Amino acid sequence: MPAPTLTPGEAFLIAARAADVASPVIDRENLRAVPEDPNDPALVNTHRFARHSLGNTDVYAEQTYKDLVARATRFELIVPPRPKSASEYKEWIASIVELARIAAFFSENPANEAAVEAGEHAGNLLLAASTVEFLLRLRVDVARTIETLEDRTRQASTALTASAEKLLVALRHESVSRPVAEVGERLAELLARIPESVPATKETKKAYYSWKIEVEKTLGKLFPAFALPPEAPVWVSPSPEELALRAHIARHPEDNDARKAYAGLAAMRNDLQSEVILRQFALLETYDPSGIDLPGHGVRVKQLLRFHPEWSEPLVRLGATKVRFFRGFPAQIEIDAAAFLRNAKELFAAAPIQHLVLRKAAEHLAALANSEHLLRLRSLTLRENALSDAHIAILAASPFVAELRALLLDDNYVTNAGVETIVTSPNFHSLVGLRLERNPCDDPVDSYESFDEFSVHWYWVPRPFGEALEAKYGKRPYFHPEQWPAHEEWPQRD
Repeated sequence: MPAPTLTPGEAFLIAARAADVASPVIDRENLRAVPEDPNDPALVNTHRFARHSLGNTDVYAEQTYKDLVARATRFELIVPPRPKSASEYKEWIASIVELARIAAFFSENPANEAAVEAGEHAGNLLLAASTVEFLLRLRVDVARTIETLEDRTRQASTALTASAEKLLVALRHESVSRPVAEVGERLAELLARIPESVPATKETKKAYYSWKIEVEKTLGKLFPAFALPPEAPVWVSPSPEELALRAHIARHPEDNDARKAYAGLAAMRNDLQSEVILRQFALLETYDPSGIDLPGHGVRVKQLLRFHPEWSEPLVRLGATKVRFFRGFPAQIEIDAAAFLRNAKELFAAAPIQHLVLRKAAEHLAALANSEHLLRLRSLTLRENALSDAHIAILAASPFVAELRALLLDDNYVTNAGVETIVTSPNFHSLVGLRLERNPCDDPVDSYESFDEFSVHWYWVPRPFGEALEAKYGKRPYFHPEQWPAHEEWPQRD
């Protein structure tokens, strides 16, 4: 069987992960610069921390090495054994990168060669950044070690800066994809402000650690960006027919035929939102309670949404801080209540929004309850809004909550009286899901887990408080959901 074709994603990982394997050996070499003295508490604590940290990084490095060998073997590349000393690692890393570079050359794909260059410098950058972090944690007020550690920190910082410059050049190569270039732009912003690491004060350590976390998160986006298939250019702007369909879908979110019709037209322009539409429909049609995503629809959708923020941009401009897509279009937004009230008409005209997560809602609740735009919603999340029973009474009196199927009120100040207000309100007649976790009220329902061969299901049954309410007012469906509603019935949880 012939070896599989090298892809930019795999080329990037093979070149980048070699440096990960080196980290504990280099850290152990730096630890030797700190003397051991059982009578010095600072030195004892420093060595204790360092050994614990090295134990974790040793495990990670071994796992990384095994992963590297497995990936390289798939492409008939032979990875040499791990060296034992820090002095040998530079040459070892270079040999791995050279293997990846040769494989990329013979693949005759310029994108693979660019991915190897980026992977090499991304790995070296992260190794240097981790080395600086380890050295900062070794700093102790012992005169004989401060100068040595500061000198090593300066050397690692110099290596970090050099790797950063080379990485940014590699990410500007003409063959890299637009998603990769976008990650490169974010990295350029971070790498333009590398914090000072000498002298090692509490302030410089804190600033460096925060910066490194952001760099790690951004570097973590490079592999999925390289792994994305090449995107064909979108030929033209949406046609008048597509624009009319978008407006229709915003007004009629339940019209699935219109969504699929739009996907067909958008696909003719190479607009990848068409793929999101079709894959999210496939996820609905092949829903698996175990969460298994065998066709990879969910992973692919996440990649596309991550690298196409322009699909959410109209809502972000109107104040949305988070946007989630259902059936290929924005359907759930998180937004401050004031911004929602100010821009509700434009928000609903821009997308088929049916799920709303509100922040800072308490002082605006009366205005919200009087907004006819609530009729468009199927779920409303008011988590952590400091809502009292008085706020619940205002909401329950609104005729515009009649279409809500889910109401999430976690982490507020709702008492038993507030729950009874919900139960007695005729305006909540469509409600099938109610959540009141971490409120001072008695919990009206109890949940339990049911296991089968492949998955875990959550079920609800009334507790004494819920039973008492039902005895007084009749059965309520939100006290008896057969199972946590799937797909779009409830908003996504973060």
